[in-house]
Amino acid sequence: MHLVLDPNNGLPLYLQLVDGVREAVAAGALVDGEELPSVRALGAELRVNYHTVAKAYRRLEDEGVLRRRRGGPYQVAPQAGAGVADELLAADADALLRRADALGVSLDTVIDLLRKRSEAEDRR
Repeated sequence: MHLVLDPNNGLPLYLQLVDGVREAVAAGALVDGEELPSVRALGAELRVNYHTVAKAYRRLEDEGVLRRRRGGPYQVAPQAGAGVADELLAADADALLRRADALGVSLDTVIDLLRKRSEAEDRR
């Protein structure tokens, strides 16, 4: 798992960490049952306070992305990947639809654009 945090991003570091773990789970870089580094180890690796990592891990646990048995390491929760991918894509779709609406672009035009982009990607 490769995570990069940017202190100048404007988004709190723990939320950047949450987003990074979600992306890794959705992309399959972290799989069901895989153990994550300890709070202290990841804090040291990322050069952030371990409380930042703990806050991110707790949030991911509350969301069902991670699980932890008492005294054990945090692990990717079973079936987390599919749910996280759906959530990430839904957020992207919402942003795209808001932007299209602001630009006065119809849903049909957005769908056509997505089809064309997908076909262009398939040809690469």
